[in-house]
Order: sequence, then structure tokens, then C-alpha cells
Amino acid sequence: MQIRHATRGDEAQLAFLLEDHERHYGNPVADGAGARGAAFLVDTPPGGTMCLVAEWDGLLVAFAILNPYFPGPNLTHGLFLKELYVTGDARSSGTGERLIEAVRTLARQRGDTPRNLDDRREQQRLAALLRPSRHAT
Repeated sequence: MQIRHATRGDEAQLAFLLEDHERHYGNPVADGAGARGAAFLVDTPPGGTMCLVAEWDGLLVAFAILNPYFPGPNLTHGLFLKELYVTGDARSSGTGERLIEAVRTLARQRGDTPRNLDDRREQQRLAALLRPSRHAT
């Protein structure tokens, strides 16, 4: 498995993941509705939203969408983990944990303060999100 930034060429698979994410949480979404968001995520403005993806043998199975922020405590800057999604087939495989670790690494490289990822309660909340949902269809 490879964790990397979403890039041009990922649009179709990323659109599918965005739609799957919406369906997982019970939101009606038309096929193809994720295309616009995927196009944005592979070509965001400098300093803007970022998208990390997990790829298994050429197939995208997860994403993490991050938003830089300023100001944080003591006028620091940081990354906010807006969304994290792992497909049903990839859950319980460590994919989500690998994505979270990649977010931490990226934040360190950028000099960000990923406060929400260092908080034990936040880690427990994120771990709970990675568990398969009893309500998913």
C-alpha cells in the first residue's frame, strides 16, 4: 500500500470514493456527483486543501482531506483533518491508521501543529470512525 497526495489521473477513482463516502453516511448522491470535488482535490490552489490517498495495487481505497489553518495557539499554523474515509473492503486493514500517520508526518514536514491528532480523546474518536458501521448499507 502506498500513501500519497492525490494527483491528476486520480479523478475517476477519487470521485467514486467521494460518492461512496456520502452513501456510507446515508446521504443520497447521484453517480458522477463526485467528479467536481475530485477535480478540485487533484488540483487545489497552493496553500489550500490537500488530499492524501491510499492506493493498493493501482486502486484507491481511502482518502484524507486536510485544510491548513491559521492562527492556532500561540500564532502557530496547522492542519485540520476534515474527512477520512476508508472503503469497506479496506477497513480493519490498518489503512486508516497509515493515513493518520501520513497526516502527522506531513504536518511535521510543514512545521504545522496537528493538535487534534496528538490529543488522546481525538485519537479515540478517529479510531471509532475507522470501525465498520452497523448502520452502513
